[in-house]
Amino acid sequence: MRDYGKVYTRFWLKQNVLSWSDSAKLLGLYLLTCPHCNLLGCFRLPIGYVASDLNWDEQQVAKALSELEQDQFLIRCEGSGWTLIRSFLKHNPIENPNQGKAAFRLLKDVPADFVGMASLLKSLAAFQARLPEEFSSLFMPDGNPVRDSQRSDDSERSNKPTVKTVDQIQFEDFWDVQIRKEKKAKAKEEWLRMGLNEDHELALEVLTRWKEQRDNRLQYQDRTKTPMPHNWLLNRQWEDEYVRIDEVQQSSTSLKGSNHQLNIEESNRRIAESWAGPGIREVRSSAGG
Repeated sequence: MRDYGKVYTRFWLKQNVLSWSDSAKLLGLYLLTCPHCNLLGCFRLPIGYVASDLNWDEQQVAKALSELEQDQFLIRCEGSGWTLIRSFLKHNPIENPNQGKAAFRLLKDVPADFVGMASLLKSLAAFQARLPEEFSSLFMPDGNPVRDSQRSDDSERSNKPTVKTVDQIQFEDFWDVQIRKEKKAKAKEEWLRMGLNEDHELALEVLTRWKEQRDNRLQYQDRTKTPMPHNWLLNRQWEDEYVRIDEVQQSSTSLKGSNHQLNIEESNRRIAESWAGPGIREVRSSAGG
């Protein structure tokens, strides 16, 4: 759980904040202090996470987000859920090179075409002396951020070694992409016990499967239903054969989507039967007779 977020008392005295609805005020404070927020103030935040944490319906969340975006408190990509709190780094500065390294790692996770990338880079530029030298490559000679298309190409090239050079996968790579950042010491202990610092092929598989489950499982949009990292490792949940894709945005009237969902359910049923052996099939047959 992060402990570096700051909210100044003058937050409640700002004229624009005073003009917000009660929902927008609560959401603004939530974004500044929630466990999904990170060192950059730029993070992926599906509406379902907020709805679950605040016990709101998704329409109320969307309305409050829109109000905050119109008042330029944040920049948000509706499709991906990536969100940037505009002035976050102004109140939560990067204080040392270690934080700078962590911030740069987080920056690499932000999609190159994120609508708030230019604003984020300009905010980070104020702390360039505490960031890795690599950061300077994201700017043109005139001091402006590199164009999205060029940065996307550069990012793809620079990310390839990270993805394919498996001996670079470390515990921090796994920890950085967690939803519930709780009991880090236990998670690291389990990571080391499994030998993932030496077995880099397995470490890559574990990291990849976690990202797939995090992004595709509807239950993981509710933090309370998301396993803590040490339990996920201890229970070897990356070996879970159920890779069910919950298509949150999909219309139930879509024939193609319906067939796709049925195929997944049929696949899951077959896997369950293969685990249970012939007994379950006999019971099903008897029930059918």
